[in-house]
Amino acid sequence: MEKIVKPEGPFVLMTFEGDDILFDERGIVMMNGKPKWTGVARLYFEHDLGDHKAKYWSRDIIDAHVFNTIDEAITQLCKLKNPHLIKVRRLEREEQ
Repeated sequence: MEKIVKPEGPFVLMTFEGDDILFDERGIVMMNGKPKWTGVARLYFEHDLGDHKAKYWSRDIIDAHVFNTIDEAITQLCKLKNPHLIKVRRLEREEQ
């Protein structure tokens, strides 16, 4: 018997940014069919100012907006530009 379960949170939205596309003597360096970037960093969704307004991203996970459920994260994901470039990730907090 199979059953459907909702993933447990919390969740953050994450994407990547890079400084520049990597080139070699033959042209653009490709990895898995995509251009390879240099200086790649993770960006975490921080907040937005509403529909059709600015969206803010942070390089520091401490500033990331934390979604309590996967549904909340996906609802926000659907409001963003280029959602196919954004990942939903579960946030694991380290025990102190």
